[in-house]
Amino acid sequence: MDIRNIGNNGQIDRPGERGQRSEPKTVVLTPFVAKDDAQISSVGRATAAKVDQLAKTARGQEGDRDALVEAAREKLLSGELDTNEVFAATAENLANCGFLSV
Repeated sequence: MDIRNIGNNGQIDRPGERGQRSEPKTVVLTPFVAKDDAQISSVGRATAAKVDQLAKTARGQEGDRDALVEAAREKLLSGELDTNEVFAATAENLANCGFLSV
């Protein structure tokens, strides 16, 4: 450091203190594309197939659905379906059609 100009209200010359200017660092960004990898288990596939089968069966039924629904509603409200025999028959029907787990 050259301090000869301090008493003359001059500036201190600091060229010796400065290091060489460094080059700016170049940063290269590589885009990362995330991959979405979903797998469906065999149990999931079997369940989906069973639901499709049940839906197809329900759509394939013909007839007057309004009359059928109203008749079922009347049976429910009258208490006609609140017997052990009806519960057993319903359980048997569900078991026979494969409606054990969905």
